[in-house]
Amino acid sequence: MPTYALDSRQFTLSIQLICLFLPGLLSTHAAAAIQHWIDDKGQHHFSDQATADSQEYRPDNSLQKIPATKYPKLTPATSKTTKAAQARKADQRKRAKEQARIDKTCKAYTVKIRRINAKLRHSHSNTQGNRWRQQRREYQQRSYQQCR
Repeated sequence: MPTYALDSRQFTLSIQLICLFLPGLLSTHAAAAIQHWIDDKGQHHFSDQATADSQEYRPDNSLQKIPATKYPKLTPATSKTTKAAQARKADQRKRAKEQARIDKTCKAYTVKIRRINAKLRHSHSNTQGNRWRQQRREYQQRSYQQCR
């Protein structure tokens, strides 16, 4: 009697085929119709087996059918809210412009202070050094007051 050996690819392929078709074979039972009936006490019963009083259950899908006219209508923004929004945007632009101006001024102060420090490192005469130190103090004070 001949013996057959499966290599790993053939074994993997056979496992994949089993995994592919096994759920389809097992789901035939799940596709059976659901039966529904109401007993004498008014209780609802569900089963997969038909009885004399049962009938095939069909869920009520009326809740899913909502006409498009039931949705609230979107109205354009009123002129009052539009004006308020425009005023906020204008205020934001004004603040951004002012902040840009302040940033530019602060950067200029920093550059001037660095230049004065570079000059002071190159030992100049005492009178020039005193004048530059005085300018540096003024720029540092302005920078401290305006750039915090």
